[in-house]
Amino acid sequence: WLLGLVIPFAPFIAWASVAVTGFEAFWFFGPLLVFVAFPLLDVAIGVDPTRSLVVCVNFVAASANFFDADSFEEVGRLELGTGTCAIGIVPDRGEAFIVNSIAGTVSRVDLDSQEIVEEIRTGAAPVGLTVHPSHDRVYVTNRGAGSLSVLGVADGAEWSQIPVGTGPGGVVVDPYDQRILVANAGSQTMSIVEDLLAARPPAPVMSSTVSCAGSGSTSLTTTAAPRRASA
Repeated sequence: WLLGLVIPFAPFIAWASVAVTGFEAFWFFGPLLVFVAFPLLDVAIGVDPTRSLVVCVNFVAASANFFDADSFEEVGRLELGTGTCAIGIVPDRGEAFIVNSIAGTVSRVDLDSQEIVEEIRTGAAPVGLTVHPSHDRVYVTNRGAGSLSVLGVADGAEWSQIPVGTGPGGVVVDPYDQRILVANAGSQTMSIVEDLLAARPPAPVMSSTVSCAGSGSTSLTTTAAPRRASA
């Protein structure tokens, strides 16, 4: 921020330099500072060593494409398990968890090397995935098994498999009370799961369901609006 203070004073610095030295080239001090010096400093010390990526998963091709987030140029491609359909990112570890529905697995992918670290077996026909805000566990809905798998990020193990409704699909973590919400297409319900898995070994999990008005519920989300306090 100290360098930012130089810009407003650039005209005065140029005027003082010309007045003292009589060298009129100092009038170009401002443009040279903004268009030459600062860009060179940015190249030398201001480049973020981590690269932001956009990852696109392909169900039929069973693959993932990696794109640079600034230029949107493809920078990599990775072959995965069959039926690739959902992805979640753990940014502080530089990893992605990618669901392979037909293969019944979740691929753990290192985003720097763009290689598979391990394959994690889940319930039958996994389709949905979300990452817990604490980034220590991942939730995967298993449509064929009617269950929710809880995967540990650090060890890559399936901690637990929680029964939910029939044909679960979309899954999201409520940011306010950390409950997991699961949309069940087959039973036309939403499962509300209270996760007590703060650490291994897993503690018991309590769950309940509410009815959804429409049929074939497949996806859900939460709003960012704050809740009212109870009276």
